[in-house]
Amino acid sequence: MQKKIIFKSVLGGTILFGCNTISKKTNKSQLASADDVRDYLQTATQDGELTLAEIQGMFSETGTWVGDEEGMMIYNAVMQPDSSYQVRPDTVAAAKEWALFRGLSDAEIQALRNKKTLAGIDIPEEVIEVLSKAKLSGAISYDVDYTSAGDTEPRFSPHYSSTPEATENMSWQYTQIIPHGLKEDINFTGSSQWRTSAKTDSSGSYWQYETKQGGTGLIVGTYDEIHHSDIFARTENGAKWAHNCAVLGDGSFHCLPASRRNMARDHVLVNPDLSRQSRMMYNGHIEAKEGLIYEIELSGKLAKLSSRGSNVFINPVCLLKAWGYSDTEIDGIRLYFDSNGRPERVPSVHEETCTLRSNK
Repeated sequence: MQKKIIFKSVLGGTILFGCNTISKKTNKSQLASADDVRDYLQTATQDGELTLAEIQGMFSETGTWVGDEEGMMIYNAVMQPDSSYQVRPDTVAAAKEWALFRGLSDAEIQALRNKKTLAGIDIPEEVIEVLSKAKLSGAISYDVDYTSAGDTEPRFSPHYSSTPEATENMSWQYTQIIPHGLKEDINFTGSSQWRTSAKTDSSGSYWQYETKQGGTGLIVGTYDEIHHSDIFARTENGAKWAHNCAVLGDGSFHCLPASRRNMARDHVLVNPDLSRQSRMMYNGHIEAKEGLIYEIELSGKLAKLSSRGSNVFINPVCLLKAWGYSDTEIDGIRLYFDSNGRPERVPSVHEETCTLRSNK
């Protein structure tokens, strides 16, 4: 039976120039006109060549954000130059590497240089290639807590992150689900605690548990306001992870633990908690059964931003293939966005760059 991934949508990081500095155009509108990039390109290539410094300059011309039109203009200028100028092969390679690292922390850059995720998992060359092309075309690695002046909530999520460290059940190793987490859970033969039922007494409401053998390869939606004495425990049906998930700056997929509690146990964890001071490229909901993802939901804020061309985001389905999902496993993918019935909030998919972009 062929597995299907349903890509839904359920809206805020900033793209930085180079690795750590804001574009020189922060005194202009946050999204520059494509004419600025076009004019820069025409001037830069009058000598018959486009250099790495000039490619970086085009990104600088975009202002704080790289929009859809500007991103594709830069990508095409590098990857598909016209006959009036050339881009040397070594320049193309350097531009893709620079774009790959753009907007990331030193730790994330080092991980990608070592071709390891933050969890220490090997990153295939296919993933590096997908990330490089996507980011060269404007895909953003964002700070999930970024909030524009005057706004009441972050640009990329309705919530802020409150889990600063990757420890215990929020360690990189515990939350990464691709390529090993889900498959390892299917083959897990040891014992673990499973929730059974909630009990309420004079001390409050709390979960009860029982020990069971084996894993399930499940990722499901779960939410409660009951005390969790065991933050590593599975759900009643054996899911190890909740469906609140994200793709981090190193291209790795992560989901919250099923309890949706960290060691502090003082709040219900939400998608931004997965950042743990790293960048994100996607956040939303993912569900899986028998070790295979069958549904992906894009955050409504991301869907809105990408569909109107304000920001460009990685396509998680395309990225899954780079991580080793076979054509059979992802055959029949239906991209579904929680757009509240508004077709104008459904972004379009650009296959070549593995991105979600403006629907105009």
